[in-house]
Amino acid sequence: MIIYFDNSLKKYKMMTICRAHHSDYPIITDLWESSVRASHNFLREEDIRYFKPLILNQYLSSVHLYCVKSRNNEILGFVGVAEKK
Repeated sequence: MIIYFDNSLKKYKMMTICRAHHSDYPIITDLWESSVRASHNFLREEDIRYFKPLILNQYLSSVHLYCVKSRNNEILGFVGVAEKK
């Protein structure tokens, strides 16, 4: 569990880092897509359409996948680790 102070709300909040489950993959994939759209302006729409099913169906299951969840169990972020990298 992580406890941090949210300056914008002026209160403490909690997050949890946990192993992701296969049932989390669609939400994680949507989070990946929104993050890529916000930060990777060089990618074309067809690039995103190409990678999205690969992320969902192949890449997520090929790493040790963890997600950060809010107190109400909403997925806020994720990280995948492969071969201790």
